[in-house]
Amino acid sequence: MRIDPDGAIGPLQINRSSLGQVIAYAGTADVFRVAKGDRGVGYEVLGYQCAPGAGAERYWSAYPIACRTSFYLVRGRLSLFITRDRRFAEAAGVRIGTPTKRAERLLHRRALFGCVGAIRLQGKRVWTTVALGRGGRVDAFYLHGRRDPGVTDCD
Repeated sequence: MRIDPDGAIGPLQINRSSLGQVIAYAGTADVFRVAKGDRGVGYEVLGYQCAPGAGAERYWSAYPIACRTSFYLVRGRLSLFITRDRRFAEAAGVRIGTPTKRAERLLHRRALFGCVGAIRLQGKRVWTTVALGRGGRVDAFYLHGRRDPGVTDCD
C-alpha cells in the first residue's frame, strides 16, 4: 500500500477523507475512541492491529495509541496517519525496516536526530515523518495534516 508525501494513503487523502471513507478503506477498527490531545484539540482515532488494552490505557490520549496503524480525524477529516505496518511503502520505495542510509538516498534527505531520529518530507499541505528506530532502520511513517491533534509532539 502506497503512502505519498502529498498526503495520499492508498485512496485516502490527509485533510480531506472522512470517517466513512477511512472505514471503507481499512474496515472496522479494533479500537475507536474520541478524545482531546495535549493542545486541547478534539479528535477521533481508529486503531488497527492493536496491543491488548490499547483502548483502555489511562493516558492514551496524550500519546499515539498502541496500534500498528491508526487514523486520527479532527473535525471529521483525516488529520494524522501513523503506521508501523510493513505493507505500507513511501512513494520512493522506503518501507518499514529500510536502513537509514538507504532511506536517505531514496528520499534525497538527511536524517535529523533530536528527541527522535527522523527524515521529514514537506508537501504542500502535509508533512511526512519517516521515523527511525533502534538499529538504524525505518520504524514508522507519520503523515501530518493541517489539523494534527498533537499526540506525537516531542517532550
